[in-house]
Amino acid sequence: MTTSLEELNRKERSSWCSVVAIALGGFSLVIAELLPVGLLTEISKDLQVTEGTAGLMVTGTGLLAAIGAPVITIAIAVWTDELFYWDLLLCFLFQAVSQR
Repeated sequence: MTTSLEELNRKERSSWCSVVAIALGGFSLVIAELLPVGLLTEISKDLQVTEGTAGLMVTGTGLLAAIGAPVITIAIAVWTDELFYWDLLLCFLFQAVSQR
C-alpha cells in the first residue's frame, strides 16, 4: 500500500501544528509564572504591602499548579471526550457568570 505525497504532507503539517501549539502553551505558562517574580518590587509598592507578602502571590500560584496539574491530568484520562467537553463548557460558563 502506498501513500500519496499530499497525505504525507498533511500528516507532517498536522504534527508540526501540534508541536507549535504545545510550545506556545508552555511558553505562555512559563511567562505567566515568572513575570510576576521580576515585577515583585513594583507590585508590592503598588499594592502597598511588603515584598514578602507580594511574594506569596507567586508561591500560591505555583502551589496550585503543582497540585492541580496531576489531578487534572488523571481526571482527563478517566473522563470520556463528551464529559470532558461538557465540564470544560461549565467551567467557561462559571467564569463568565462570576465576572459580573
